Amino acid sequence: MEEKENHFELLFENVKTYLNTSVELMKLKAIEKISELFSTLAIRLALILILSMLFLFLNIGIAFWLGELSGHTYYGFFIVSIFYLLLLVLFLLTSKRIKRRIATVIITQTLN
Repeated sequence: MEEKENHFELLFENVKTYLNTSVELMKLKAIEKISELFSTLAIRLALILILSMLFLFLNIGIAFWLGELSGHTYYGFFIVSIFYLLLLVLFLLTSKRIKRRIATVIITQTLN
C-alpha cells in the first residue's frame, strides 16, 4: 500500500513540475511576443518620424516652388493644402478597410 502512495506522490510531483514548467514556458513565450511587438513598434515609429520630417520639408519646398511659379508664395501653400485636403477625403472614405488591415497585421504578428 505504501508503494502505491509513493507512486501517487511521485506522479503528483511530476504533474506539478510539468504544470509549473508549462506555465513558465507560456510566460516566456508571451514575453517574447510582447518584446517582439514593442521592438517592431519602436522601429516603425522611428521610421514614421523620419519620413514625417522628410515629407514636411519636401512639402514646404514644393509650396515655395509653386508659390514662386504662381507669383504669390501663399498660393503655393494653398495648393499643397488643397492636395492634402483631397488626400484626407480619400483616406476617410477608405479608413474602414485600412483599419481592418492594420488589425489583421497586429493579430497575425501577435499569434505567430
